[in-house]
Amino acid sequence: AREDSLANLLKLPADAHSQPVEENYFAEVQRVIEVLQHLDRLQEVAPDVETALQVEEVRRRLLHAVDARLLAVLGYDAHPGNTRRTVAEVLAEWKRAYYADYSVHLARAQLMYTSLLKQGTADERTRMLKRALQDALGNYRLGNYALAQRQFTAILTDYSGYGYKLGAVYFYRGECFYARSLYDHAWRDYETIAKRFPASQYLGEALFRLLRLSDKMGKTEEFDAAYRRFLSEASRFEAGVRNKGHYLAGYVFFQRGKLSEAEAALSRVDKASRYAERARFLLASVLAGQRRFPEAIQIFGRFAGKGSHPWTSGVDTFLRNAARLRLGYIYYEQGEYDRAREAFTSVSPGFEKYDQSLLGAAWASYQLQDYRQAVGLVDRLIATNPTSPGLYEALVLAAECQRSLGNTDEALANLRYVTNAQDVLNYTNEYNRERRKLLDLLGEVKRIQKQAVERQDSHAFELGNAIRAHLQDALASLHYRSRLGSVALRELKKERTHLFELFDQLASLSAEADSAGVEEVAERAARQEQRVLQVLELYGNPKRATTFFGDYALAGKEGFSRYENDLRARLAQELKNERTLLRARLVEVRRLREQHAGAAVDLDLVENAFRHLEERSGQLAAWLAEHPAEGLQTDYQRWASVAGYSMSDITYALLQERSDEIGGLARNLVAINQVMEGRAEILQQRLSDFDEQIRRLEQRLRDRQMEVRRQEQEEYFEEKYFDDSEREVPETPESAEPK
Repeated sequence: AREDSLANLLKLPADAHSQPVEENYFAEVQRVIEVLQHLDRLQEVAPDVETALQVEEVRRRLLHAVDARLLAVLGYDAHPGNTRRTVAEVLAEWKRAYYADYSVHLARAQLMYTSLLKQGTADERTRMLKRALQDALGNYRLGNYALAQRQFTAILTDYSGYGYKLGAVYFYRGECFYARSLYDHAWRDYETIAKRFPASQYLGEALFRLLRLSDKMGKTEEFDAAYRRFLSEASRFEAGVRNKGHYLAGYVFFQRGKLSEAEAALSRVDKASRYAERARFLLASVLAGQRRFPEAIQIFGRFAGKGSHPWTSGVDTFLRNAARLRLGYIYYEQGEYDRAREAFTSVSPGFEKYDQSLLGAAWASYQLQDYRQAVGLVDRLIATNPTSPGLYEALVLAAECQRSLGNTDEALANLRYVTNAQDVLNYTNEYNRERRKLLDLLGEVKRIQKQAVERQDSHAFELGNAIRAHLQDALASLHYRSRLGSVALRELKKERTHLFELFDQLASLSAEADSAGVEEVAERAARQEQRVLQVLELYGNPKRATTFFGDYALAGKEGFSRYENDLRARLAQELKNERTLLRARLVEVRRLREQHAGAAVDLDLVENAFRHLEERSGQLAAWLAEHPAEGLQTDYQRWASVAGYSMSDITYALLQERSDEIGGLARNLVAINQVMEGRAEILQQRLSDFDEQIRRLEQRLRDRQMEVRRQEQEEYFEEKYFDDSEREVPETPESAEPK
């Protein structure tokens, strides 16, 4: 019905050919306007977002085909809502009026305050300064750092010309900036104290803050300069400031690999300081880095030998376990594998690096050729922390141990796990790309909805809601439940569906071949059916597939860690570019304000907005720097390569064993053939001898036969040939009787 109504509206008048061209065009435009109005109503009652988008596409094609000015003359608004005052315009007008009124009152109050300062005596100004400082410090103690920072700024503006030493004000304003993560502004205030107020009591704290900020902001040269200044003035500072400065310098130098400077800084920490234990532990790490193992072992041994008691603090527990772990590494590097394994296995199970201790103990057991214990330690690592960064290394080690124990199948299973993890990484990356696309689309829809709110276009806003719901459903359809994703499961389901379809086609082909009597085709189809069934058995059910992908937790975690790191890097770069642009805009706004005094209110509002955005972007950049993503360094490519080489080595060894076995069988076969040939020769010789014996026997038999025949003939001639009887016919009993 909807299509019929559109078709009827698009029909030309019956007498179109009889009217002038202008009238025909005008009538056509009117018909188009009717169609557009009908489309507007149809879009409002669209049952779903797909239909609404299709209607909008048709509407835009019609608008593109007709002059928009003519539509406007005939009363059709192609973009409804654009002529209204937007919410942003209304808000900007209200803000302008409010800010103008506020500026008037503020200027009046500042004039009065400045007049009081100029007309007052020194004592009166001192009392006013004291009162202002009390208010600012009160807000500082309450945590109202933004307000306190403005109050300190006002104090510096109002009292800088009266000879007061305002180093403390700079320090506390810097503390406010520091608390708000506005490190650039805080740096300038602390640097002001170091340069302009060298005798200030806050110099030590200011220099310590400069050390912290230069470390946070990656300013290595500024850090070195600040620490040199800190060393030159250290005798003036309080013990607490001095010790924490030396400890921080030692830690930073150790991180940068400057071990000599780190040792010198840490040795300056007082033994009675609260940082003494940590400094001593860090000093042992420095000594180990310098390969001064006896000294490092002595210090680590003190920490490792401490007992565990209910009153033991978390820091002491951490240092004890960390010392045992470091001792294990030192002993292993020195080749003392028994002591290394003992140190590794003494680490508490709740320690955050317990997986590293298990891996170290497994390597020590491997070096001691205790392969079964090494495999057991690897199994414990997998059970306690399946997402350990050392998982792939542990599996390769376990495979080598299993191979040494003669368990080739178990070794190959471990190595295949390492090599197959690449597939899970690829699936995770695919999921992340799809997720990023959907999230980008959601962000675009939100931006469009914001514009719709400003234009008070309720229809566009509702359409945006429908699109957002559609995108949310698309995200939910991924069935993302953990760090693994389900892209691989969808691919698995697709493959299984394809196999089922192929099986049905083969079954139909087999039935048709049987009915047609083509036995060869029927047999081939039956064989293909069996192959498809075997593949389906390998795929298994979805639960088995879920378990399979769940086994690769580390690969999923690593994939999403890369995704997060990529997002953070992009965000940090965008923030850097945005801050550069905002600073340039601030300079431009200040220049315009000097040239156009009549637009001071508007320019002040713009400047405040830019300054606020610059501060917020700086805070976000500082937060990103202080809260880095979890650095998951699995060194997968290295261990995957090792696993691949090991699999090739094992496969080659198996082939070599099979080849040797086949060679042995071939040699045995040759020996058997040789024996058989010897036996055959013997048998042939015996057969020849037997034939000769038979021939001789036959000859003897023939000779005997001839002899017997000769004797018979002789007897015949002697006895029978010459007849000596009286009668020619022998007499019988009947003839002898009388007649």
